[in-house]
Amino acid sequence: MRYNSDARRVMAKSILVVEDDESAQLLYEEELKEEGYAVFFANDGFQALKFLEKENVDLVMTDIRMPGINGAIMITLIRAKYPDVHIVVVSACKQTSEEGVGKNVDRYFEKPVNLMDLKRYIAELLGNE
Repeated sequence: MRYNSDARRVMAKSILVVEDDESAQLLYEEELKEEGYAVFFANDGFQALKFLEKENVDLVMTDIRMPGINGAIMITLIRAKYPDVHIVVVSACKQTSEEGVGKNVDRYFEKPVNLMDLKRYIAELLGNE
C-alpha cells in the first residue's frame, strides 16, 4: 500500500484506488492528483478493507479482478460496513450484475476507460465541479 505525497491535505476529497496493476496506479495517481484529490492505493481487496478500518475516504475506485478478495466480494463488504462511501468500478470484467456489483456501485466504467469521462463523473459525484 502506498500514499501520494499530498494525500493528507485537510480539505481534499479522498479516493482509495484498489488496483493491482502498478502502471494503472501511476496513471490514476497522476490524473487524480492533478484534480486535487488525496489519493491512496491498495493492491487488493484485503489491503483496501484494512485501510478502510483506519481511514475515511469519500470514494473507492476499484477493479474487479484482483488477487485475494476479488472486487465483487470487496464491494459487498464495503457497502455493508460503509454505506455512505461512493464506489466506482473501472474494470474489463463485464459480468457485474452476475457478481452482485451493479446494485452496489455508483458507476461502472469499462477498461480502457476514458479518463476525461471518469474524472468528470468523480467530480460530479464528490461535488467538485
